[in-house]
Amino acid sequence: MERSFTLKLLPFFSSVVIYFKTHVFAASDPSYRKAILKCLPIYCLVYIAVSNRKMSSESKGFSKKIAIGLALSSVGDAFLVWPDLFLPGMLAFSLAHMVYISNFGWKPLFPKLGVILYFFVFIIISILVTGLDDIFIVAVPAYALLLTTMAWRATARYLTSPSRWRLISALGSVLFLLSDAVLGVNKFLTPIPYGEFIVMMTYYGAQLCISLGTFEVVLKKQK
Repeated sequence: MERSFTLKLLPFFSSVVIYFKTHVFAASDPSYRKAILKCLPIYCLVYIAVSNRKMSSESKGFSKKIAIGLALSSVGDAFLVWPDLFLPGMLAFSLAHMVYISNFGWKPLFPKLGVILYFFVFIIISILVTGLDDIFIVAVPAYALLLTTMAWRATARYLTSPSRWRLISALGSVLFLLSDAVLGVNKFLTPIPYGEFIVMMTYYGAQLCISLGTFEVVLKKQK
């Protein structure tokens, strides 16, 4: 079973390489081609999340929500190709995080973990706010709140019932925080050397790790 999932990951890694080669390592202008290639790795993860039919109803529900979150993320990816569509992109990712939060659950709460994560993000926002204007003064902190909540719930889920796949999923949520922190600094404050490379590498890694949460529910069913 694990071998078949490894094979399913090959298209993801191949599409990541193609995108980096054509649009990260080489300068490129916004285009539909760039948007499609940027979204392609996420589409591969959507397929992985929904492709296994031998799951319980509960497992199917978990995997379906992961797939929905990925699909919404791909919409955000496409919007972010064009700088003037950054706000709609944030909205799409906000919806994705809401789906992820719903999937990871709220019990048990682990409030101390939430406080730590919110404090960390508060520091980042307090730095970013000097470069924000117009609607972004509200939109960026609101988005950061959702992203941080997603990371909190993913990590709490692992602490509730530790497993290899839950740990990987929690790691993905933290990578998401890192990716968007770099993106925010790069866009609103000052350009970061290799900024796009760092953002996309950590972003694809984050979505991959979150998607691997579906491995646990599938492999449990197969035992």
